[in-house]
Amino acid sequence: MTSIEKLTRSAWAYTAAVAAELLTQDYPVTKVNALDLSDEEPGQAEVEAYISLPIPWWPRTFPTITEGALDWDSTSGWVVRAEVRQNDSTKTVTTDYWMGDGLTPDPAKVALFLTAARVNGLAATGSTDRPYYRRPGQDDPAPLIARLLPYEDTLRKIDPHRDFPGPRSARNSFRALLHEQHERILHGNLTALPEVRMVPLRAGEAAALTFLLEASDTADGEALAADLRTRYQAAPKETAERSIPAEHSTALARADRHKAG
Repeated sequence: MTSIEKLTRSAWAYTAAVAAELLTQDYPVTKVNALDLSDEEPGQAEVEAYISLPIPWWPRTFPTITEGALDWDSTSGWVVRAEVRQNDSTKTVTTDYWMGDGLTPDPAKVALFLTAARVNGLAATGSTDRPYYRRPGQDDPAPLIARLLPYEDTLRKIDPHRDFPGPRSARNSFRALLHEQHERILHGNLTALPEVRMVPLRAGEAAALTFLLEASDTADGEALAADLRTRYQAAPKETAERSIPAEHSTALARADRHKAG
């Protein structure tokens, strides 16, 4: 295994450890990834890693941006990359808000950085001046690898009975963590919000929702899907609020365009 392969593997483990911390704080993490970019243009970081959060989460959390990403690279550390809306226009500009604090801040610090940005705003929390802690392609990656390797132990603790020969097992362990945390979030919401609301749904929307819940591969998700299916079958086919699904039909419009194309 080359030094860049080792760096990519250990960067993935570190990023997954940060994602695990975010999950415990109810951030909707969906996956992590790390890429070897050592053959790209000179001066670019050898490895970049990403924590995926749902695209709609970003504008809900940061009203001035349309899309965002939480990234790490082996030169400058953590950054929130944001598509920032220009005043009231539809034009956006990509702005990087760097965390600083070195290449390997503790996962809890990274989570605090994102939480602080939610409270105070990205501009007040991150810096648009990019820090450089290493020279890509020149500085030996071995010291950085040594600092990242302990995070593989973090993944081992998620599933201590699984062998850990390479990144595939790390991903299996992280999937186990995702399953556990999604189950916890589902259970917490199901037990915390007893209010009953009437929500008009099309038959296809109800079917799509139950399908996705079943695909979540969690016991709570499967149970909720079964509950929704039973309620739908027991409900009258004509609703008093037929105008609501007609007015709010973005998903249907997208599906129609996809079908036509």
